Amino acid sequence: MENVPILSAILRPFRAADNVVRFEAPHLGTPVVRVRLFGGQSLAVIQLAVECIYPECDVLSIRTNFVSPGTIKDPLDCNVERVSETPFVNVTVTQKKKVIATGRVKKFQIGFSEHAMNFTTFIMPPVKGPSSYTSMNEAMQTIDDQTAHQYLSELVKWGLFDVRPIDLDQALMVKKEGKPFYVWSSGTDFQKRKRLQEVSGKAVLLLLTDFWAMQSSKENFEKYEVGNIVIPASMNQTVTYHNKEKVDPCGWYLTETECHVHSCNRFFMEGRIFDQAGNCVLSFQQEGWRS
Repeated sequence: MENVPILSAILRPFRAADNVVRFEAPHLGTPVVRVRLFGGQSLAVIQLAVECIYPECDVLSIRTNFVSPGTIKDPLDCNVERVSETPFVNVTVTQKKKVIATGRVKKFQIGFSEHAMNFTTFIMPPVKGPSSYTSMNEAMQTIDDQTAHQYLSELVKWGLFDVRPIDLDQALMVKKEGKPFYVWSSGTDFQKRKRLQEVSGKAVLLLLTDFWAMQSSKENFEKYEVGNIVIPASMNQTVTYHNKEKVDPCGWYLTETECHVHSCNRFFMEGRIFDQAGNCVLSFQQEGWRS
């Protein structure tokens, strides 16, 4: 397990200046291009930077634009600027002065009643608990690696999350019906032994949004363009939190995603994350393009 990234080390903020939060390398690479910064980490560091600069506040929503590819070897600097007379802050993520991502964050002071703005009618799908489904790590031991979709198998080998799809055939692209995709996820036992409980729960959820964003979009690409291998790339993502309580970084969460392809080279994906009690803790939308 020596090559497995340790989330508690990667997601550790350091306040470098009054309005600058730094994250030291190495960072998370993508499962396919390991030297390229994982987009989910760009999201997570924006969340953590705001938490670091404004500990008295909570984040309601984040609108992120992925500007340019980052690397895993250079520090990430998050410049946090408050927008005067508004509840918004702007966050710019840079590496060696190159802009990697920008974020527009809405925050509010903890204890105020703005949680009413997060009301949602999203209902948890009628699925069983995570213990009722096979871990992908176990499933990979019994199937030909060529059968499993490369991206999914690389996600599992990454060692960040224990993942348990509701429909294994859909996860492996045996089925390509364009239906919503459901999967339970939780930090692996290895991550929990490495102090995952010390990481912001919201940052962990943001990793999950990008971790699973590609599955539904790839299924649609392969359904409509048979035999054309595509790795979708993210352009922007909007996240809205719906929870009042603190998010458990070590909990089990059900991710639901569905993708609507508008053209042969663009996708729009929507997702929701539920806790085991059935509460929708987060909803998100991601727009991407065909890489």
